[in-house]
Amino acid sequence: MLTLVAVSIPLAGIRFYTTNILTTLGQDQEISIEAGIFNRWMIPSLFAFGLLKCLSRFLQTQNNVFAMLISSAATAFFQVIVCWVLVFKSGCGFVGIVHKFLSGLHEDLDRIFKGSPA
Repeated sequence: MLTLVAVSIPLAGIRFYTTNILTTLGQDQEISIEAGIFNRWMIPSLFAFGLLKCLSRFLQTQNNVFAMLISSAATAFFQVIVCWVLVFKSGCGFVGIVHKFLSGLHEDLDRIFKGSPA
């Protein structure tokens, strides 16, 4: 887990400066700006993903995969519907996808910590 957090720190820096990096590499300015906004909103997911990956590997070694399967399937099912609502109906735009992704990751972590299958 410490290794994943250590790797996430430089990746967070890369995500923070995505706009500058893409502009330097010759990407269109408008695309660079939108990609930079998206990647800045995704920075917290780097650290949460490291924790989630360690917990899922731990549960896999104990053959507790059915609980992970149920929670992942439930999250994936509602992901499409909620993303559509956040992007098109609420006016959040693509930032709505990031909010839903982070809340979905939070729900997965919550299920794993509480031991609830769904």
